[in-house]
Amino acid sequence: MKAPTKRPVIVHYHIFKNAGSTIDHLLENNFGKAWITFDGAQAHSRIPPAELEEFIRNHPEHKAISSHNAILPVPQMDDVNIAPIFFLRHPIDRVRSIYDFERHQGLTSGPVSRGADHASRLSFEDYLQWRFDFTKNGVTHNFHTAWLLHNPRYNNHLIKQQDFDQALKLLEELPFFGLVERFDESLDLMSAYLKTMGIDLSLEYQIKNSSKHISKPLEDRLAAMREKTDAETWEKILSRNEWDLKLYEAAQQIFKERRQALAANT
Repeated sequence: MKAPTKRPVIVHYHIFKNAGSTIDHLLENNFGKAWITFDGAQAHSRIPPAELEEFIRNHPEHKAISSHNAILPVPQMDDVNIAPIFFLRHPIDRVRSIYDFERHQGLTSGPVSRGADHASRLSFEDYLQWRFDFTKNGVTHNFHTAWLLHNPRYNNHLIKQQDFDQALKLLEELPFFGLVERFDESLDLMSAYLKTMGIDLSLEYQIKNSSKHISKPLEDRLAAMREKTDAETWEKILSRNEWDLKLYEAAQQIFKERRQALAANT
């Protein structure tokens, strides 16, 4: 007797300012009411794998789930095949995007979050200093590396080489990750991966919740940011994102190899 086929479910780990709203829009267009969001009561809530697994079991009608708060590792289920989706972004470019977004949010909607409140009142340099003083690793500093490690201890502990090695291993083991700066190519990889699980997506999308400058090349955005940022703050941004910069460099190589493998097989 043929074993029953596992039910495929996409889980989009929606990382703040990493094209997550655009991916959510794409998933909603594909699945309609079979797409759902699952988050905690607070922006900093954490949804562990066991809680995500329970949610999936209790919502068998849903084919795609997006969550800002779900953390790794990906749940392993006997009857469900989870397809994780996760996007990385150049960490320095992301820093400026976060400030611009939270400043606009704070000025137009009020203090909807601690970040928005501070960004609306502080200069870019002072906002970053507040962020850097608040946690060892956080929203604007080594965020991707700490997120992959999925342990709250890294809010208050400096990341070391062995921690980075673990984060990189976790990234390599994910069956798919995309790069915001290579979005269309990432969608091609994502589509090919999901097809292996019996999921065929329409890749039509509309860019959502994006900064106005995002249409400029990454190199130009970084150069403009460097020019407008004082030397001391710029050095702090680089040093406080040491591990994320290394992670992004490694991710680019992994992404290149996966693209080459896809091209060779099509």
